[in-house]
Amino acid sequence: MVVPWPIPVKVDMPLVEVCYCGRRFTAEEIEGIRRLIAENPALSRAELSRRGCDLWGWRRANGRRKDMS
Repeated sequence: MVVPWPIPVKVDMPLVEVCYCGRRFTAEEIEGIRRLIAENPALSRAELSRRGCDLWGWRRANGRRKDMS
């Protein structure tokens, strides 16, 4: 099942695949995003986005992170 973005972030939501900016995020990657947020509650959305891009290697054609689409 593919869910359009944005999806509400609730810990008890079932894991699904999400398509965002042309990239499909697997259920395991969504769980990783949830874990990143839970383990770093003081980080801003921008910093969480940068860390996620680094973890999953999400880059633009010019090599920059695809953190602000």
